[in-house]
Amino acid sequence: SYYDSGSTVSIFNSSPAGVPAALDPDTYTIVEKALEVSKASNGAFDITIAPVEELWDFKSESPVPPEQNLINENLKYVGYNNLILDSENKTLTKTIDGVKIDLGGCGKGYACQKALEENYPDSYAILDFGGNVNVYGQNPKKINGSFTVGIQEPFAANGSYSEMVDITSGESIVTSGTYQRHFYYNNKNYHHILDPSTGTPFDSGFDSVSVISSSSLEADCLSTACLVLGETDGTKLANKFNAKTYWIKQRSN
Repeated sequence: SYYDSGSTVSIFNSSPAGVPAALDPDTYTIVEKALEVSKASNGAFDITIAPVEELWDFKSESPVPPEQNLINENLKYVGYNNLILDSENKTLTKTIDGVKIDLGGCGKGYACQKALEENYPDSYAILDFGGNVNVYGQNPKKINGSFTVGIQEPFAANGSYSEMVDITSGESIVTSGTYQRHFYYNNKNYHHILDPSTGTPFDSGFDSVSVISSSSLEADCLSTACLVLGETDGTKLANKFNAKTYWIKQRSN
């Protein structure tokens, strides 16, 4: 938890530069995969976005974009290269003070993945973690045992689907979109998926991307990175991880 002062993440965030912070096994697994995707995407997905992320208040009744000078000031703390992960001692170290991590972009994926690792013979299930859908076992209503999942139409009522896709046992489909947490200011849509290189919401011409993978944690990381990169580079990134992508173009305002 980013907000629990006693959590592994919070302890790391409050630790000074150069001092290794111990990671529990779960947090280590998440950080290891997050850094792998960060490197593969050249930072399009970056768990050190937290210092800039804190500037954006999407819960306010009248939200406004943060001042550009504040964003620029905090961008110096953003960059996965400011992290040193020690695989032998299972520690994480920041190279400069002020670096913070937020695992909100991959925590749900890991939770889903852990659930899918459980063994329930002769059972089947659909796990819906909100934007993260995972299936287990064989669907008795279909000959091939697959499950059909609807991809939400951006900015439409819940249950309005832009596409229907089939996934099989152990697979996950994770969707990232510009419509989930956002606000309008001066007729412009500001959404919660920030480009780590600018500290502001990206504009790649798409409102959502859904990633299908055998790893829910991987799909969670990839969905954010792909949406920031755009269709061409995002699809190339997903292909490196043997994942499939489904893109929905940006709606006209």
